[in-house]
Amino acid sequence: MSKLYRNINYTKSLSSLHQFVRKGLSKKTNLGCQFLLINVFKNSYEACAEQACITLRCFAQSDMQILQLTDNGPGFANIDNALQPLYTTKKQGNGLGLALCNDIVQKHNGQLQLANTADGAQITIKLPQNSC
Repeated sequence: MSKLYRNINYTKSLSSLHQFVRKGLSKKTNLGCQFLLINVFKNSYEACAEQACITLRCFAQSDMQILQLTDNGPGFANIDNALQPLYTTKKQGNGLGLALCNDIVQKHNGQLQLANTADGAQITIKLPQNSC
């Protein structure tokens, strides 16, 4: 089921997002989890010039919980440096957001992957189901 809520298009129920958070991150890291989710959504939303369309997919694959966001923006200008601290292409950016997100995910034995697709940028977060 696909819905539009404040220009965010999500294709799965929010219970899938709850499963991703519950199985991938412990209660001890609630603040880190909030930052992670807010930052990837904010980045996707800000990257879109006109009406943002962010597709959210949450699913399990083997022993991993996976969250995947795809937006309709132009994609990453320099994907090789996007996770580097202090690197930004935004006029108002400081280059810490994705670097901190990557650090949070790595501390939970997960992976944060970036890709450019035909539709826009794609951020994939993979966390072990019992990482905490």
